Amino acid sequence: MTLDSCAANCTDYAWFGVEYGRECYCGAALDKGASKTTGTTINGACAMTCPGNKDQTCGDGSRLSLYYSSDPAKFNGPPKIVGGNANYTYYGCVQEPKYTRAVSGGQTTSRSMTVPQCLTWAASNGYKYAGVEYSSECWGGNTIDSAATNTTDDKCSMLCSGNQRTYCGGPSLLSLYITNSTLIWPGTASR
Repeated sequence: MTLDSCAANCTDYAWFGVEYGRECYCGAALDKGASKTTGTTINGACAMTCPGNKDQTCGDGSRLSLYYSSDPAKFNGPPKIVGGNANYTYYGCVQEPKYTRAVSGGQTTSRSMTVPQCLTWAASNGYKYAGVEYSSECWGGNTIDSAATNTTDDKCSMLCSGNQRTYCGGPSLLSLYITNSTLIWPGTASR
């Protein structure tokens, strides 16, 4: 690991950082809980030597040596909720019931998951409902578990593994999309 190899691995992202001497991370934005730390090599702040270049430091335990791109095109503002496509409309963030799935007809996972990819997969399988969860999971089905509940959009705050500028649910939280012909929550008269 070197700073150059990490930067080359993160060319599509606004930010990159190295941690613990050998770990490389990329992202479109900084997490809300991130904070700048101060320190010197005396107290060990970001002082681990990069294995591939002894003249560089590659972070430390739980500390990133953080860098950002000079390309303004990579800074398109904060991540966004995808509104849908020609077939599906964003419904909202849904809390899954304990021990079951909100939508359980089928599932696909990808390290490069995006909302459009999930919606295309769901449409090709004829599902009324599609949802992205936990960054890289796509769920589809024709029914929604009656114990699933709406929650606020800010709870679905995990970034999509294939597009760090958009949201893809969270743990047991589904960014839910409904076919344009369905557009109502089961058991209700309107959204």
